[in-house]
Amino acid sequence: MKKANNLLYIFAVFLFFLESCASPALAKEEIAIDTTSAMEPDFLPITGDIASAEGTCYLPSGNMTIKSGDCESYQAVLLEGSYSLRLVDSQIKSTSENLPSVTIRQGGNAKDFKGIFNMTGGTLANGGENGPLFFVTNSFGEIALEEVDVNALSGILLEVAGDRSWGVDGGRVLFTATRQQIAGDVSVDAISTATLALQSGSRFLGAINPGGPAGEVNLIMDSSSLWQLTADSHLTCLSAADGFSGSTLANVSGNGFNVYYDEFRCPELAGATYPLMHGGLLMPEP
Repeated sequence: MKKANNLLYIFAVFLFFLESCASPALAKEEIAIDTTSAMEPDFLPITGDIASAEGTCYLPSGNMTIKSGDCESYQAVLLEGSYSLRLVDSQIKSTSENLPSVTIRQGGNAKDFKGIFNMTGGTLANGGENGPLFFVTNSFGEIALEEVDVNALSGILLEVAGDRSWGVDGGRVLFTATRQQIAGDVSVDAISTATLALQSGSRFLGAINPGGPAGEVNLIMDSSSLWQLTADSHLTCLSAADGFSGSTLANVSGNGFNVYYDEFRCPELAGATYPLMHGGLLMPEP
């Protein structure tokens, strides 16, 4: 009997070896998820890698597209590593009091990782009193919005900052708004960088680093877009060559607030002071 059991065990190991050789497992980074080709537009998959046990709507482990998704959860999106998520005509809301709706992060060395979030149409909201709509840390993030109804109860649109629990690097982000209304403050800490681009008639109601100069922030605007200030703002450089009407910057509405820039890192503004529409000035940092 003992000899028979040994033979069965050897046979089982041999079958396992053959099966492993015939069907090698895919590495996690090789898996790309595109739900649009296999699912109906009104189907929202929240299984496996798409949703985490902590209540995240989307936790991609590849390149993922969702059409007409509908999810209200603790956190909307968590991008860790070089993955991407594209949402089309989806209704997404996070409910945590403190967490961001969309987080892009990477543990360890962040220099080689890029998370991409792209959304067209639909709604994206954060119902928490303290959480930003977007948060980027220890990673490079690309965020693109087009005709999305966005809302952050906290009044914080974007936070880019270091987070010791995820590494020693700050965040780096390219944020592009196309035909888009956005509202809320942008906060970039001293070890982080951000480039914001407003184009195709976009509108931004908010402030950039209202607490004072910190990390590098560059704002690029075309002539059809508008920034309406809600507080004094501090950035590295503002590029709006087509937005000047005489000496006045016509597509920035100051509402009595000022925009301060770094004259040494923004040569195109020549260290000059420019009036803003509806009061306020664009001027070098004192």
